[in-house]
Amino acid sequence: MSLNINKKKLLMILNVDYFLVSHRLQIAVEAQKSGYEVHIAAKQTESSKIIKEKGFILHNLRIERSTTNLIELFNTYNDILKVIRKTNPNIVHLISIKPVLIGGLALHFFKGKPLIISSVSGLGYVFTSSGLFSFFRKNIVSLFYRIALTHKNIKVIFQNITDLNFISKIAKLGKNNLILINGSGVDLKTFNFSKIPKNEPIVIFPARLVKNKGIREFIKAAKTLRGTARFVISGMIDQESPDKVSEEFIKSFIDDGIIEYWGYCKDMHEILKKSTLVVLPSYREGLPKVLCEAAAIGRPIITTDVPGCRDAIIENQTGLLIPVKNSRILAKEIKNLLLDRSKMEYFGLNGRKLAKDKFDLKNIVAEHLRLYNLSN
Repeated sequence: MSLNINKKKLLMILNVDYFLVSHRLQIAVEAQKSGYEVHIAAKQTESSKIIKEKGFILHNLRIERSTTNLIELFNTYNDILKVIRKTNPNIVHLISIKPVLIGGLALHFFKGKPLIISSVSGLGYVFTSSGLFSFFRKNIVSLFYRIALTHKNIKVIFQNITDLNFISKIAKLGKNNLILINGSGVDLKTFNFSKIPKNEPIVIFPARLVKNKGIREFIKAAKTLRGTARFVISGMIDQESPDKVSEEFIKSFIDDGIIEYWGYCKDMHEILKKSTLVVLPSYREGLPKVLCEAAAIGRPIITTDVPGCRDAIIENQTGLLIPVKNSRILAKEIKNLLLDRSKMEYFGLNGRKLAKDKFDLKNIVAEHLRLYNLSN
């Protein structure tokens, strides 16, 4: 596709193209409808076909989410800087940790003055891990945040107030630079309300198979409650994550009849509609999209009292909060809630209302377009 010099250019930089499709596609679509020439820079997968079909201009990046190899990081930096110089965008939207950090650094060496929008959708594995090495790594990453976010023409989007307060403090951001947006949004027509099924209860863990999502606690709870419900895991095995669990680990519990593994599903609304209860015992999040989707469909939620997760529910109205890394209390609350159908239905109805009020995709997209238009 040829470049149109008369259109304003939006460059969205992400780790991988399928994340645009799953979390930011409608923002890009509406930006294009509004007259922007939309460029996407990311590691390419089979999702690149969808992106090209939408008429976006795709740029491949050498970028791996989990690597700390200095040569690979330099390659990513070099690729990002080349794309920025080639497109000469009016707006650069950096999405997720590495693009925010490396892209923010690269923009210090770009002569143009685009509007920079940095979306901090959670602080990631670095800030949930522990130990001496993790302490030093947190300090290094904090320093990079300060450098990457030190731009005059920048807006930084956060998904929860805890992350906003933390990053704004270490990066010394002013109030005018800070934006709080309730996640990636939910299509309320696709994720339409449905009644909780009356068949055998299905308790679902819908997330990537990594330890910091609380998968071990979920499996321990399933083992404790064996025979009371079907315990289902639906999500991708994240081979790039240093925090991943192995296929062998999951298979051992499948073979023992403790859990079912439904794999990765693109039609999450169909999975959630089959569920009775949605459980995400994560260690920390930005604002979990799947909990917003579960609320929209009308499913009760049990999640942890940590940043991001607590922001996705109203306690005792749409779901329950439990302590992090506590499988015993998780099992207890699952059991109690499954025995109280009226409470589950109450949570479900309130969840749908919450989704309409806070997570409607139309409103989330409109907020992003309002920010883009600040470049005018």
